[in-house]
Amino acid sequence: MVSYTNLKPGTYKFSVLSKNGDDIISDPLKPVTIIVQPAFYEHWWFWGFIIIALLVLIYILFQQRLLYLRRTRTRLEFLVQERTKELKELQYNLEQQVKDRTVELRHEKKRLQKFSMEVTKALVGTIDAKDKYTSGHSTRVAEYSRSLALAIGKTQEEAENVYYAALLHDIGKIGVPDTIINKTDRLTDEEFAIVQQHPVIGGNILKSIESMPEVSLGARWHHERYDGRGYPDHLKGNDIPEIARIICVADSYDAMTSNRSYRKYLPQNVVRAEIEKGKGSQFDPIIAEKMLEIIDSDKEYKFHE
Repeated sequence: MVSYTNLKPGTYKFSVLSKNGDDIISDPLKPVTIIVQPAFYEHWWFWGFIIIALLVLIYILFQQRLLYLRRTRTRLEFLVQERTKELKELQYNLEQQVKDRTVELRHEKKRLQKFSMEVTKALVGTIDAKDKYTSGHSTRVAEYSRSLALAIGKTQEEAENVYYAALLHDIGKIGVPDTIINKTDRLTDEEFAIVQQHPVIGGNILKSIESMPEVSLGARWHHERYDGRGYPDHLKGNDIPEIARIICVADSYDAMTSNRSYRKYLPQNVVRAEIEKGKGSQFDPIIAEKMLEIIDSDKEYKFHE
């Protein structure tokens, strides 16, 4: 019996000798041929199978992973679409709410503006009613003042603020006795001093209106003169608030173009001459010049009571 280990696959030939110590006992026997068969794992096809199996396994795992990623992507795309849809619906709802609220606020603003205008006009009517000879005076002064404001470059909003201030410029007359306001004879010095207090009274009444402080400025200083000889504070030039300088010109224009118990409204050429004469002394020259341009554009002389 011949046993062997660690022989690689192949054919081997052996000569067998019988040996006792260092002496050969017999001649070599007939050569022995040994064929070593390779183990199954030593065949090339085995490792080819292993490689193919690994490749198949890797392919299967790759496909599973790819399928998982596709499903995840599909799910994410669905979630994104759903979320996008929800956000669009939310945006649309918010836009509608904003639009609806904006419309409501606009209506409310118009309602409040109308209410404010009605209250203001009612108050103006009360003021004008004290003087039976100047009915509509405040409204006309307000309209002239707005036109002047636009003529000197004010915005529409600024011109509207001038209009409101001019409407209330004579509110201080509430504090002047009717007997003095409607007196047809020349006023005494004491009576004229009382009349001169109406701008102060008006300014004090209106200074609490913080949302539109210009109304109190117009009321207090519309009788100031550009040369400093007006009242109540003898302000001069640009120290007089611009809104008061505007109302001053408009107020004087209406005084000349309104009917009085002792005269009819003055001819347009006379009014123009008085405005021209007052430039730089009674009136701000720039605003007076704009008033002259308005007069010149009134070809049919419609701007009077």
